[in-house]
Amino acid sequence: EFYVDRYRLMESYDAVASVDAGRVAMIHLRGGRGWHERPSPEEVLNWIRSSPSVLDLPAVGWVFSRSGRHRVRIMARDGFAIIERFSRNGEFHYRLVEVEGDPLGYCKYPELSEFLAADGHPSRAWLEATARLECPDVVSQAVDMFDSPRTGDVVLMAAAGWAFHRGELGGHGSITQRDMRLPMYFAGPDLPRGVSIPHARLVDFAPTVLGLLGKQDRLKGYPCLDGINLADELRTAQLV
Repeated sequence: EFYVDRYRLMESYDAVASVDAGRVAMIHLRGGRGWHERPSPEEVLNWIRSSPSVLDLPAVGWVFSRSGRHRVRIMARDGFAIIERFSRNGEFHYRLVEVEGDPLGYCKYPELSEFLAADGHPSRAWLEATARLECPDVVSQAVDMFDSPRTGDVVLMAAAGWAFHRGELGGHGSITQRDMRLPMYFAGPDLPRGVSIPHARLVDFAPTVLGLLGKQDRLKGYPCLDGINLADELRTAQLV
């Protein structure tokens, strides 16, 4: 009865918003035939663009929404782009298409021009290319985020200096370097002292710890993890 009552309550609303981690918010929109049906990408885009647009709010820096299967639209005041995921040689690749402006700030880096013009790259290549930029490691994660049915129809990322929680002082969750980058340290008898590797993801922590302990086989019975084992890379790292 609890879920039935909740559904009846929701029938009187067209949208529900939730805030996660202070600087990211999700908006779930009611489909044309009710909450049992997701709105189409076109309906979502019309909602985003309807006046006043959510991009007119100073607290909103970026807006993400589905743009079809394996496609996500990113919108910002500096433009928009479609992020597209496709399979190549059994591995997902990602590319930016239909780019107008520079929503992620990548085009201002001349050294990235050839990379951006290529026909897609694996997820880790995008991490390597953007890890030190203002919006690091966004491209592949944006598409993968919408694989979950729990992800809203619209995802809002806070602009610099803003948060969606009142009184938020240490929020995180957006796509800015301030929110995305943090140090990760490992120490052990077979690890060289004072070295570093150029980039990693937080999801790499668990498989790497198991790799350092020689227990990586413990992951074989589990579903595929997002993270990878960086133990060998740490063992052979060099001083920079």
